[in-house]
Parts: sequence; structure tokens; C-alpha cells
Amino acid sequence: MADRQSYPKFQSTTRPNRMMLLKVCKPSLLIKNLPLWALTLALFAALLFTMQSVNAQNKTLTQQPIANNAEPLFSSNSSSLDDLFAEESEQEPDFLPIDKAFAFNFIQNGDKVDIQFDIAPGYYLYKKQFKFAADNASFSDVILPEGLPYEDEYYGQTEIYKQQFSAQIPLNFALEQGVIKIRYQGCAEAGLCYPPSVKEVLLTPINSGATGGLNASTDFSDLSTDESSLSSFLQSQSWFIVLLVFFALGVGLALTPCVFPMYPILSSVLVGQEKLTNKAAFLLSLSFVQGMALTYAALGLLAALAGASFQAVLQSQAVLIGLSIMFAALAGSMFGWYELQLPSSWVNKLNAKSMEQKQGNFKGALAMGVLSGLIASPCTTAPLSGALLYVAQTGDALFGFVTLYILSIGMGLPLLIIGASSGKWLPKAGGWMESVKKLFAFILLAVPIMLFARFMQEQYVLLLAALLAMACAVFFGFQFKRQQNIKLSGGITLVSLLVAIYFGQAAQGYKKLELPFLVTTSAVQIQQELDKAKQAGQPVLLDITAEWCVGCKEFEHITFANANVQATLKDYQWLQLDVTEFNSEHDALIKSWGIVGPPAPTVMIFTTQGIELSNQRIRGFLPPDEFIGAVKQTQQ
Repeated sequence: MADRQSYPKFQSTTRPNRMMLLKVCKPSLLIKNLPLWALTLALFAALLFTMQSVNAQNKTLTQQPIANNAEPLFSSNSSSLDDLFAEESEQEPDFLPIDKAFAFNFIQNGDKVDIQFDIAPGYYLYKKQFKFAADNASFSDVILPEGLPYEDEYYGQTEIYKQQFSAQIPLNFALEQGVIKIRYQGCAEAGLCYPPSVKEVLLTPINSGATGGLNASTDFSDLSTDESSLSSFLQSQSWFIVLLVFFALGVGLALTPCVFPMYPILSSVLVGQEKLTNKAAFLLSLSFVQGMALTYAALGLLAALAGASFQAVLQSQAVLIGLSIMFAALAGSMFGWYELQLPSSWVNKLNAKSMEQKQGNFKGALAMGVLSGLIASPCTTAPLSGALLYVAQTGDALFGFVTLYILSIGMGLPLLIIGASSGKWLPKAGGWMESVKKLFAFILLAVPIMLFARFMQEQYVLLLAALLAMACAVFFGFQFKRQQNIKLSGGITLVSLLVAIYFGQAAQGYKKLELPFLVTTSAVQIQQELDKAKQAGQPVLLDITAEWCVGCKEFEHITFANANVQATLKDYQWLQLDVTEFNSEHDALIKSWGIVGPPAPTVMIFTTQGIELSNQRIRGFLPPDEFIGAVKQTQQ
């Protein structure tokens, strides 16, 4: 046993004191700044108190009726959405899947392609919604047969097809892998309109040498920008084009508020490293982005397998509080209050291999990327919703994983640029690094406040933000007084004071918005109110919202509060479904509407006949002018 190699615990020749032994042998809690520690404890005590207050108030609010004349939500023999549907099964039959409602068939005879839709009884197709496009082929004008005259709430006087639709597409030429794409849209007379869909016809090559002067590819002339149209567009593209589109969507999403919290988190990872070179910073950033990409890829996998609003589960208070505790713990370690260490036996082995230490840093950055992906995942925009809808419709788990992974790589592109250039804009190592490390600790403490904003009242969130900014100002004010990094600490103190004043005034002057919504958390109540509006011949604006939804708050404070928006929708019934506490009834209703991804924010327009204009559905925030333009399109 004498020749067995052992790893020394200390490199120093001096005798270790008791504190050093504590630090090496087990995880330690080393308090270095008692005033700041006490201030932070007070901050989180206030946080817990406000959470309890909000929960108590929410319980009180949920016991109040929606309106004075509102009917009971549930009778004594009906306690679920399924029961309600069962009771009304004779009045509201189940709707057919789109492929059964409109069965498609085709045959190619030389330079002509005959297409046919067999339309189920009680369903119809719009003539004006037929659009044609081609890849590696060309065709002449398609002459559609006359349809039946129909007065539509949305399109006005139009033509529809019932029972059967047939048309002939004259081909100019078709190359190898030539494809004709047919876009169509139909509805059920009982009150459901399907989103626009695309069928593809694989062609037998003809006249492949007669392509002079003709385009080998065309596209639909008026693809709209909503989620269903994006989904339809993706369905008609090759794998390469789809992946390219997902990457471009990711780059666009990187410029949205959903991704902004990732920048300070990544910066805190970089600042915490010693001797940071450009290469090391890039590799750490790449590890961070990979963690984020794995989170989004997992969401894509779930979307393909489940096709449901699974992200809402991530927004439960238990999950959000758990994430907040993790970020608060990370912030505490950056303050130097304690060190998060492995057991001493593990530390000794890792110290013997320098590369293992580097890998540990990369693993930490990877883990932070995974957490950041969870934070950003519930943010919804129209492109992301369309992408998730497409993934869910394919049902291909591997494809869902790959496409969302590519999208998140696009989202992480600016983060990689920041990492690659950090070695240039960071000055030489010195005492300033400790100050910057403390600054990013405060920024990490802001992440829990941002998470709590998803289920707390805005006034309390503003107050907590003001308290945190004031704590930051006090901390760096003491550093300035002690003449430590005077310029940096003085600048941070000034900015923190301004931020504290801003949030403090906002909290003091906060007034709850008075919007003309009839608000409910009940899916059954929404169905009842939609039926009432249909009977009264009144159009409906339905907003799906949640406390954890950032875009929903923007809608309420910016768009719905706008006087022009309210004037445009003055004749509409305003309904709001709150899915903060997402349950099985919400899930059933969301699935029946074909909503994929986080259900909020979603804005839906229903006609006086109770038909939802699904191709005009709004996913993601729109400012007032754009929102008014979208609504006016439904009124034409």
C-alpha cells in the first residue's frame, strides 16, 4: 500500500486551516457579505408573501361568477367537457377528418391531369380558394367548373362545390420528380372551417425537352402569413427547403423578446471563466446553444408524437418555482456566498486531468442552455406556431426532432457571434471582473422575477423588479464608496437607481386594465357563450390568454387597450379564455380547434353564423395597426 499513488488535497505547503478543509471535503456555505445576504433574504421573503397573496386572491376571484346573469357552468349531472359534448351529441355531430370530408383522387393522361374531390354530405369547398402551383413542371390556366351560389359571412357572395368537384390541369411539360400542388379550403355546414390544405400530384415526365421560355417551378400567388398557410407551404416543400426555412425562422425568432433573457445568461457563463480566449468563448457559447437546441428538439419530438399543447405543462407554478430556485442558487454562487462543488473524491480525480475540468465548464454551459430553452419555449409567434403545426401534422418523430433542432440553431446564431467576439471586447483581467461577476449575479436574480411574472399580478412583479434594482444600486454604491472600480461601480449604481425609480413608479401608478372582455377559465362556458352569440347573430372576438404568456400581456396593454381597436370591434362580443391553469377541458377544446404549440396568445374571429375564420387566426402579438388590418380583412 506504500507505493499506491494518492492525490494531495492541497498544493500549498502551509498547513490548511479548518475553513479550507471544509471547502474541500464537502459542499460549503461561505457567507462573505452579510448585509447583502440579509437584503436578498428579505427580497425573497417578500416574494413568497406576495405569491401567497396572489394565490389567495386568485381563489377568491375564481369563486366569483363571470356575469350577474351568467348561467351555472355545470349542472348536477354534468361535470366535464366530455359530459357536455355527450349531452349535445345529437345537436353537434363529430366533424370528419379533412381527408374524409374531401376525399382526393387524380389520374394523369398524357399532358392532362384530371383531379377529383368527393365531398361528404354536409361539407363544401370554396371555389375561390383553389390555387395551383408546380415544381419541375409547367401548366396552362386551369378552368374551374361553375359552383353553387353561396352567401358567405366572410367572403360575401361566392361559389362553393358540394358532393363532387372535378377539374383538368393541362400540362406544358413535366420533368423528373415533377409535382403539381393543389391548395384548397372547405367547411362543414355545422360550423367548422378547415385550414387551407395542399395536395401533391407526382407527375409522369412529358415533353421534358420543351422547356424553353417556361418556368419549371411556380408558386401560389397569394400565400397568407398565418400559421396554417405556413404549415401548408411547408407540406409542399422538400426536406432541404423545409430545414432551410426552419433555420431562417430561428434567426428571426432570435430577434424577439422571447430570446432576450438568454443573452445575459450566456454572458454570465462567459464572465465566470478565467483566461477566456476567443476559441474558448466560442466553444462555451456553442455548448450553451446546443443545450438550447436539445430542449427545442425535444419539444419538436413531443409535438410530432402528441400533437398537443404540451408546453403549457412547463408553465405550472411548481415548474416555474423550481427553475427560479435553480437560477437563484446560481446567482448566490456568483456572489461568493457559497461554492457549488462535487464531493472531494471527485474533485481530486478531476484535478488530475485538466481536460476534465474544461469539459465540466462545457457541461455547465450545456445545462444552462437547456434551462434557457425551457424559459423561452412557451413564447409563441405565428411562424413558430406554424412550424409546430406542420411538425404535428407530419407525425414523424425524427423529423420533428431534426427540424426544431435546426430552428434553435438559427435562434442561437447571434449567441454564437457574441461568444466568438467576447475575447475582443472584454478588457484584460483585473479587479473589474469581480464587479462584473456580481452584476451578472443580479441579472440572474432577475430571471426568477421574470418567471414569476407568468403567474403573478403585474403590480407585484414591478415591485420586485424595483427592489432588486435598488439592492443592486446599494451593493455597487458601497463599492463606489470604498473606491473599488470607481467608474464601473459608479455607472452601475446610477443605472440601477434609474431602473429602480422606473419600476417603482410603474408599480405605484399601476392600474388594472378595464377591457370589455367576458373572462372565464371554463371551456364549457366558452362554448355556451359562442352558442349565445351565434343565436344572437353577433360576431365574436375570442382571445386565449394565460398569466405566463408574455405576448398576451402585450396584447392587453398595447393592442386591446387601443381606442381604435376597441372602436373597430365595438359590435363584437369579446370573450377571453384563461388557460393559466391548463386542464383536460382546455386540452380537449384546444385540440378541437387544431391549435398546436402553446395555446396562448391566440386570437380567433367567429362570424355571426358561429363559424371560426381559421385562416385568419392570429398567433403571436400584433401591434394595433396590424391587428386592425387583420380584423378588417375578415370584414371584407
